[in-house]
Amino acid sequence: DLGRLVLFGRSLGCAVAADLASKNDVQGVVLESPFTSIRAMAKRAYPFLPGIGSLVRTRYDTLSKVGRIGAPLMVLHGDRDDIAPFDMGGAVFETATPPKRYHKIEGAGHNDTYSVGGRAYYEALGKFLDSLPRGIEE
Repeated sequence: DLGRLVLFGRSLGCAVAADLASKNDVQGVVLESPFTSIRAMAKRAYPFLPGIGSLVRTRYDTLSKVGRIGAPLMVLHGDRDDIAPFDMGGAVFETATPPKRYHKIEGAGHNDTYSVGGRAYYEALGKFLDSLPRGIEE
C-alpha cells in the first residue's frame, strides 16, 4: 500500500513516478522538469531524422500516464530548461486531472531549479505538501 507516500520524480524520474502513481493510490505526486515521452524528445532532438520516434523502444511516456493519476499533482519546471523542454512540462500539467498545481521557475534551467527558484521554489513545494490530505494517524 503506497497510500501514505508522496512520489517525487525529476526529469526521467517523472515518467517512473507517473507510472507508479497511475497504478497505485498515493498521497500526492510532484513532477519536476517533466517531458512528455522519450519518443517526443527524440523527435525534437533529431528533427532531421524522420521516423526517429518509431525507432525508440523505451517509451517513458509521462503524458499517457498523468491523466490516470488520482492523487493531487504538482508540476515544477524552469522556463529555460534546455533538456526537458518547458512546453512539455506545460503539456504534462494540462493533461493531468485536478487537483493540480503548476510552478514556473523563472530563469531556471534543467539542473538548477531549486537554486534559481530559491525561497519561492521551497514555499510553493511546501504549500503543495501542506495541502495534501493527511493519512490516518496511528
